Amino acid sequence: MMDSNLHHPLWNPRKYTHTHTQAKDLIKVCGKKGFQLISPKHIPPFLGSVGRLTTIDLTWANHITRHLQPTTQVQLDNHESDHQPIITKITLPNSETRSPKKHLSMRLKALDNDLFLHNLQQCLNQSATTTATVEDTSQHISTAITSAYQDQGRWVTTNPARSKAWWDKEQLNELVKLRNQARRKMLKHQTNESKEEYFRYQQLFKQKVWEIKSSHWRKCLVEKGPEHAYQAYKFTKNKQEEVISSLRNQEGNLTSDITKKATLLFHGASTVETTANLNDIPHQHQPVLPIDFPPVTENEVANAITSLPNKKAPGPNGIPNELIKLSKTLLTPILTDLYNLCLEQGQ
Repeated sequence: MMDSNLHHPLWNPRKYTHTHTQAKDLIKVCGKKGFQLISPKHIPPFLGSVGRLTTIDLTWANHITRHLQPTTQVQLDNHESDHQPIITKITLPNSETRSPKKHLSMRLKALDNDLFLHNLQQCLNQSATTTATVEDTSQHISTAITSAYQDQGRWVTTNPARSKAWWDKEQLNELVKLRNQARRKMLKHQTNESKEEYFRYQQLFKQKVWEIKSSHWRKCLVEKGPEHAYQAYKFTKNKQEEVISSLRNQEGNLTSDITKKATLLFHGASTVETTANLNDIPHQHQPVLPIDFPPVTENEVANAITSLPNKKAPGPNGIPNELIKLSKTLLTPILTDLYNLCLEQGQ
């Protein structure tokens, strides 16, 4: 799937005749690679700000996917996006009904610290060997912390209907229905009146959504305290467009083109032109001296753990810094041995 931003009679709406040269190259390249267009042709999934209907969202399939009998359709019942989703269905052999998605519901404030440390001690004692490699040891530590943390969580079923806590059915459901009806009418008749009616409902819907979101987050901020402050600020702050002003190019003319402005900023800030000639400076070969690092001490590791910031996004293993600081007593000797092993092996 791609947002190609290219126009071609193969997929353009009937009354839209503009053609991009790059679109011909796209068809040629996809054909050589065995890809075939399977998205609905001549059905516009994109609505521009001035009411222009175009087909720029495309779905391609290779020969393996075509054996799965894919079917595609443009979904018109969307909420706020100017791009309409393209629903693609494929038939999988011996496909089984998937169970609802579940995720672990756990909050650090509800964590029993003593139970967590007890479970972590047991997890660290399992499969602990003195001859383990650096990778095995680090993986063992990450797994132990994650297991001890998840032991106190509960798995809950993901419910998409509850993903938008701010959604007000009484105010928005009927408005969405009228907006979608106006959109179908506009796509069918292609008249100025139908376009104006759709844009009127679309603008009314966006305004109502903004009002409900702002009211919801103000209420959450009052009831639940500062933990929702960022979300409340996001939806209650004044809207401001962040636009880079026009820049003056080498000829002294102002330009507002995004690509040209990016080029000017890059070369103006990252490229330094110099007239100095450094070719006559003799190159001196410095001898490579062996690097000898002193061993890492437990005090250094403990201080490093203590200085970890609390409010920081976790790394790829998903372990928050709060858990590492809580486990400082248990992790300090293990991490000290791990770091010294890294120094010995040159890692």
